Amino acid sequence: MIRTSARNMIKAETIDIINCCDRVVDVHLKADGFHITSRIPGQAMTALGLQMHDRIFAIFKVTSADYS
Repeated sequence: MIRTSARNMIKAETIDIINCCDRVVDVHLKADGFHITSRIPGQAMTALGLQMHDRIFAIFKVTSADYS
């Protein structure tokens, strides 16, 4: 089992995969009508075997900032 401190997980579908720059990939996701972009290393995309229209779980951490 993978251990992580991330507490946010949503079901999503990959709707686009774009090589944005050297060794980095933007994976565009659709979840409950929202669009999310995840920027990951190309090596991670290959290891995960991500393809268009895959149904995945997006796991992420959220931090807050007070700019007042």
